[in-house]
Parts: sequence; C-alpha cells; structure tokens
Amino acid sequence: MGLGWQYRYRHEFIIFAVKGERKNRRISTRSQSDIIRIPRIHGNKTEHPTEKPIALMQELIRNSSEEGELVVDLFAGSGVVPAAAEEERRQWTAFEIDQKWYDHTKQRLGLL
Repeated sequence: MGLGWQYRYRHEFIIFAVKGERKNRRISTRSQSDIIRIPRIHGNKTEHPTEKPIALMQELIRNSSEEGELVVDLFAGSGVVPAAAEEERRQWTAFEIDQKWYDHTKQRLGLL
C-alpha cells in the first residue's frame, strides 16, 4: 500500500543513538511526547524527495545535545541536519553516497 491508499501513514520513525555513556538532559518542555508536531514540507517546496523540516531537526538537536557537541547524519540528503546543527551551534559530520546531494549539501552550507 503506497501513499495513495486509504490509510496513509501520518508519521515517520526517527532513529536516535548515543555513543558512550548517555547523559540525562533537560529538554525544553516539562513533558516531551514521543510525537513532535511540526508541519511537513509540501512537495513543491522540497528539494529532496524525503526532506524533513529544519524546525524538526532543530528541536531534536536542542533536546538531545548541548552547544559544541557532535551531531552525526549518516544519510545527509539535502543537508537539513547539518544546517540545523549549524543553527544550533553544534559540530556536525554528515555522509551522503549520492554525489548530487553531496554537492547540494555543500552548496547549502556555503562550502562550495
């Protein structure tokens, strides 16, 4: 069943991992739900087929790291995570196998 079928998914799963000992962090709200409601990017405004809103990435980065810490994105795509990490004053490392999106991310971040 694709996206055109009756019961379309209204969510996506996010994988979150920590290397080494996990630190307890105070998040921005008293009780953080496992559902984050941020408007999606509509098709004609996206650059990448699976692009996520930068506001979503910023919230996840703020809630899971401190300024200066490292954020790693194993599938950089359009470069939303590195861009959000820059905005939130985090270091970042990103990987992208597709040359087109690698170049796009470098351009987005002003690295070309």
